[in-house]
Order: sequence, then C-alpha cells, then structure tokens
Amino acid sequence: MWKLVALLPCLLFISEVRGDCSSLLACENEISNSALVSGDPASLLVYSDESAALDAVCGELSGYTTCVSDNLDTCNSTSVRNQIEKIKDIVEYVCSADGRQVVLDLADSECNDDPILETRIETMMNGCVEDFIMGVQMAQFQAILDGRQFNVSEICPFTDELEVCIVNGSADMCGAAMGTFMTNIWHIASSDQFAQFGCVHDTDRRRRAVKRAVSMILKRAVLLKKLKK
Repeated sequence: MWKLVALLPCLLFISEVRGDCSSLLACENEISNSALVSGDPASLLVYSDESAALDAVCGELSGYTTCVSDNLDTCNSTSVRNQIEKIKDIVEYVCSADGRQVVLDLADSECNDDPILETRIETMMNGCVEDFIMGVQMAQFQAILDGRQFNVSEICPFTDELEVCIVNGSADMCGAAMGTFMTNIWHIASSDQFAQFGCVHDTDRRRRAVKRAVSMILKRAVLLKKLKK
C-alpha cells in the first residue's frame, strides 16, 4: 500500500545517531527486506483493492514491531531508542483501525494528480519552519534586551503556531484527510522531544520526517487510483 510506505522513510533519520544498539537497529532489516514496503510500489497492484494491499503491507511489518518490542531494552542510547520506538508507533498507528481509515481516506485527495505538489508542500513546510525559527530567535533576543534569562517554556507558543501552519497548509492544499495525516505523523514524530533535543533542532528533525512521508505518498498516488478501479 503506497500510503503506508509513505510513513517509513522516517527510518532514514535514525542513521544520524548510532550507538551500541546493533540488535535494535537490526530490526530495520524487517522493513528494508520487505518487497512490499521497500521494493517497487507497482508490486502492490497485484492486490484486488487498496484495503487488501494495506493488509499485506501491515502483515509484513508485524515482524518489525515485534523485533523492536523484543530488543528495545538492549539499547543503552536514549536517543536511538526514542527514534526507533517512534517508527514502531507510526507503523502501529497506521495499521490500527483509526490509522487505516486515515490512510485509506487519502485515496480521494484532490492532490493526487498534481505533478509539482511535492515541491509545493516542501516549500510550505520550509516557510512554516523558517517563521518558527525567526520567532524563537526574536524571543531570545528580546530576553537579552530585557536583561533576563530566556526560558525554554517561551518556545511553546511558537511550536503551536508551527503545527497549525503545517497542518492548515496541508489541508488547504489537499483536503482534510491530508491535514489529519500531517497532524498524526507530526505528533508521533515529536512526542517528548523538545526537552531532550532543544526546540529548533527537534523541529527540523520532525520537518524532515514529515517531508519524507509526504514525498513517498505523492510518488505512489497513481497506484492507489489503479487499485480503486
């Protein structure tokens, strides 16, 4: 199912922080070795409809979620554990009843035939992130002018504005289903990260994860239409 595949490029960013977590990181092989997930998306066309294709992909990915659950405690790197567990959370969400419906609803997105939509969404997201970073930097500068220490909690209103900017921008372009998809992936990718990584750095990490997900969605949109016929 092309839309589930869309979520999995988030795995790419875990290569940025490798610790002595070989057993946990080896779980990635469950995805990279999956023909339905990492192979030619045309292989999904053998299924009778989009729901059957999603069933097949989720079936192959069950090995990944089991592997992560079995090996999570063997890794002593908090950052690696957190990032891989988020990918597991994404997979489990998409294969849940609620997640499946969101994924299947994307089939009717008015953006499926837009050849430059990937560029448009990337431009929109970059603009939102740039506004966020500028807002945080201005708040930090104002704290200096006021002769006080900048409090990290002052970032929170800017993170709320950033999420609204990206979710609303996606929904305006592609409809409510894409807005819902963006909201859910953004929340999973960002949970409990601000305190650990710092807001600006974490925001860029989330933006890249969402960008990769959307990129894979758009590249497989035509296949979904074929499955629906």
